[in-house]
Amino acid sequence: MRHSAILALIAFLAGCAPASAPESGPAPVRGRGRPLPAAVKALVNASVQVTFRAVVASLSEVPLEMEQVDEEAGLVETKEFNLQPFEWRAERYPAEERIVRMRVTVQPDTLGRGSRVAVFVLYQPQRGRMITGRASERAVSTDHPGAAFARKVMERVERKATGT
Repeated sequence: MRHSAILALIAFLAGCAPASAPESGPAPVRGRGRPLPAAVKALVNASVQVTFRAVVASLSEVPLEMEQVDEEAGLVETKEFNLQPFEWRAERYPAEERIVRMRVTVQPDTLGRGSRVAVFVLYQPQRGRMITGRASERAVSTDHPGAAFARKVMERVERKATGT
């Protein structure tokens, strides 16, 4: 009798579990009322070299000034810039969240389908304090105007890399 109760419980729990994960990835986990930080990611159907050049060209056209361009490492970083001219909703955010920089990584897809691209928008949450630098940087949340800007940059990269 206990055996059938355990089987019934297992069947019930199995029915409660989702059949598969959503294709777009998990929903943003919320913490303290705001989505947690996340990068804008995409699989681009082009070689790493072509995609990397598309990243550099796209950021140059925006125009954003580059701080680091390392094709061998697949890394592009911009200097800090004011996000407000690119995303009008940024005016509603504190000044320290409007001054951001972008970090873009381009890596080969392990299954040979092209390039994996990740765009991070970073800011200094305590600008003007003594502790600054990369260790104190934070990625913007998914509802921040910087995330919308990163999606626009990613779309531009994909168009340039694939020629569509």
